[in-house]
This record gives sequence, structure tokens and C-alpha cells, in this order.
Amino acid sequence: MAWRKPTAVQSTRRKGRLAAAYGVLKQSRKPGSPGMGERVGAIPRMVGATLTGRYPGLSRAKLLLLTAGAGYIVSPIDAVPEAFLLLLGVVDDIGVAVWLASVLLVETDHFLAWERGEPAPGGETQRVQAERLR
Repeated sequence: MAWRKPTAVQSTRRKGRLAAAYGVLKQSRKPGSPGMGERVGAIPRMVGATLTGRYPGLSRAKLLLLTAGAGYIVSPIDAVPEAFLLLLGVVDDIGVAVWLASVLLVETDHFLAWERGEPAPGGETQRVQAERLR
């Protein structure tokens, strides 16, 4: 399989995700905002609230992708094994880790705002959005 240059849409999505993760990381350093420890502690609550249907901000499909990404990182089985292609084997793991970290930063930010009843980054509170979905 040959390497292909990412399409403009894929490139824009990646840049958008990285910009969002950078914004959340930058915001997490401000006084009064949730720190990394609070975000890590919120992950089990976010998973539980998603699985029970209380938290509408994270779909089960996205939760499954996050779980698969975490599993890929810790699994000894790789799409590109380090034993054969050392540099490329590490790059694929790093790419998945960066994606996972950026998505978790954004999702925990949304979840913690939802728990506090604060406006979501989109404007409305997520509780109001959840009421509209019912």
C-alpha cells in the first residue's frame, strides 16, 4: 500500500482537532480551570455517564473508537511493527497517542462543563441540548 498525501478535508480536520486540543491545553493552565489530574479523574465518570445514557455529549461509537485507540497503543500487535520498520513503527503509535490525547482533552473539557452545568463551547448548555434530544 503506497503512502498518499492527505486530502484537503483530512488535513483541515487534523488541523482543527489539533487546534482544539491546543486551545483546551492552553485553557487548562489558566487559574480556576480544570487541571490534568481533574480531567484524568473525570474519564471514568464520563464513560459511565455515556454508557448509562445520562451524558449526551459523547456517542457510544466515539467511546468505542477511543477504547480501540487506547488498546492499539498498549497492544503488542501493531499495524506497522517496530521490529521491521523502526521509525515508521513508532510513528504510527505516536500518531494514535496524539489523536487519543487530543480527543480526550476536548471531550473531558466538554464533560466537566456539562457536570457543572456551564455552557458548552458551542454556546448552549449541554443539559438544554439533551432536553431537546428527548
